[in-house]
Amino acid sequence: MNGSKWIMIASLVILAASQSASNAAEPGGDAAPWDYQAPASCNTCQPNPVIPPMFGDQLQFGGQFNGGGFNFQGGFNFNHGGFNFQGGGFNFNGGFNFNGGFQGGFQGGINFQGGFNGGAPVAVARGAFKIGENGLVRPEDRVFSTYNYYNNVLGGMDTHREMLGFEKTFFSGNASVEMRLPFLQNNVHNDGPAESDIADLTAIFKYAVVNDPNTVISLGLAITAPTGPIPTVIIQTENNLDGVHPWLLQPFIGYYHGVGKFYLQGFTSVSVPTESRDACFLYNDVGIGYRLWEGAGLLRAIIPTFETHVNTPLAYRGAPGFADSVDLTAGSYFLLGEKMTLGTAVGTPVTGPKLFAFEAIFSLNWRY
Repeated sequence: MNGSKWIMIASLVILAASQSASNAAEPGGDAAPWDYQAPASCNTCQPNPVIPPMFGDQLQFGGQFNGGGFNFQGGFNFNHGGFNFQGGGFNFNGGFNFNGGFQGGFQGGINFQGGFNGGAPVAVARGAFKIGENGLVRPEDRVFSTYNYYNNVLGGMDTHREMLGFEKTFFSGNASVEMRLPFLQNNVHNDGPAESDIADLTAIFKYAVVNDPNTVISLGLAITAPTGPIPTVIIQTENNLDGVHPWLLQPFIGYYHGVGKFYLQGFTSVSVPTESRDACFLYNDVGIGYRLWEGAGLLRAIIPTFETHVNTPLAYRGAPGFADSVDLTAGSYFLLGEKMTLGTAVGTPVTGPKLFAFEAIFSLNWRY
């Protein structure tokens, strides 16, 4: 199933659920706002203002494939989670150069022409593992989905990524546990082969140390398990080609502050792999939103947002594939009815090397 069909089906399912919840509201009573979360001990407290999630940015780490880069002449076959040396491949010096093409999927061996003996990240291997990907600073009871389209990845293919997830609160709404399951499809240009896989499962534990209507500070840990078949880093040693696919631990701090119709929110996190041959990264994700319009009925609010995402390698800095990157994302959230928010945005990298040309994002959240 391609990405557009997937997001259409998800939209219909969540819209139906939202409509059912709306029909179940008490006659004559005012429906609770979408983001209602009064303390359990308070029956008359005012509802918290709406806090839409962040859109996020990550396809995978930026790749530095110039100046001697990689020449793929053998292969690794993502369909089987291993390596298959059958010729063909691509040359990352300026994009894809099909010397014999793909054979049975993403197959290519790594020949380090510049004498570098190390590794490089494989694009889209992990999926939506960053805390800022459809991430909320405040713990929420919600189910959600995200669709990402990445154009001209590495100069030779388009990538579709979907993510399904849920979040459940406890401790009177001050803590939550969240699960994310991503799916990936890579389509090579010029009628080339396609690849489809389930990516790595992520669990997130969050606790709000401050949980006020206009100020939220949360701490937590995201744990990404290597459940998918795709290695995240390919390493060439003297006599071998290894696929590295470790667990990923990502402690984070999230913050939100609202002033009038404006708000600022963001996450700072560090991804720490359990394998030393993979790199640690520091992520800084900051977003600004403005409640442009608020009302009653089906459309409750329109909230334009702008985000900046800075990704900084803390190890192997300057090695191929481990480059600093800055991505910008701009879009808007639409609060629909009592329970649902729809988000649409576009993003682009503004520093090189650029892993993709631009990104389109669609997100759905339903609060239960």
